[in-house]
Order: sequence, then C-alpha cells, then structure tokens
Amino acid sequence: MNDEHTGGWLRRQAGTLLRFASVGVLATLVHAAVYTLCIALTELHAQAANFCGYAIALLVSWAGQRHWTFAHVANADGTSAKFRFLATSLLGYLLNAAWVALVTGILGIAEYYALVGIVFVTPGCIFLLLKFWVFVDESRSAD
Repeated sequence: MNDEHTGGWLRRQAGTLLRFASVGVLATLVHAAVYTLCIALTELHAQAANFCGYAIALLVSWAGQRHWTFAHVANADGTSAKFRFLATSLLGYLLNAAWVALVTGILGIAEYYALVGIVFVTPGCIFLLLKFWVFVDESRSAD
C-alpha cells in the first residue's frame, strides 16, 4: 500500500466512522429518551421501557446506517444485509437488556445506571458488526 492509497483508505474509514457515530448518537439518544420517558411517565418495568427505546431506535438506526453511513455498499438492500442488520440489532437489544438486568437485578441500583452500558459499550460492538458483517462492500475487499 502506498501513502496515497493508505491516506485515502484512512479518510474513507474515518468518514464511515463519523457517519456511524452520528447516526448511532441519534439512535442512542432516541433510545435513552424513550427509555427515560417510559420509566418517568409510566408504570412500565425497566425491561419493557428498554424494549420501547430499542424499537424506536431500530428504525432510526436502519434508516441512517443503510441510507447514509453505508450508502456506498452495493448489496446493502439485499435480504442477507437486512437479516444481518436485524440479527445485529437484536444482539444489541439483548446486550442492552443485560445492562438493565445487571443494574436492576444483580447490582440493585437505579434503572438509569443501565444507560452507561447502553450508551458507551453497546454502540461500539454494533459498529464492528455493521462494518465487518452486515454492510460488507464485497467490491472493495481491500477496505
């Protein structure tokens, strides 16, 4: 790899990461807001509130990641990509459910502390899966 190629590759990766982070921050804020509103305004259990936040954030995430972050990936509309996105999203949901269970069941502290894992850990795991499993651009195998 020459310097010009490496520099271009790094810029593309940085751009992808920035777009992912932007969409992810928006989806995470939506998730956190819905979760918080459900806890504050309803009698929903923390897990039900987490599912509500997840469901709304899922729509935000699909739209942003598919149509902006990974718009350059030719096969992103295929059945395989949709299945993998849903599987990745469900994994993210289960990870977030685990944060809620850890905080409320095991540690016995306030539901709001689950947001630490939901906001800071889960998104990094999801990025790696989206980048290297869901939206794989097979035409650019060098990336």
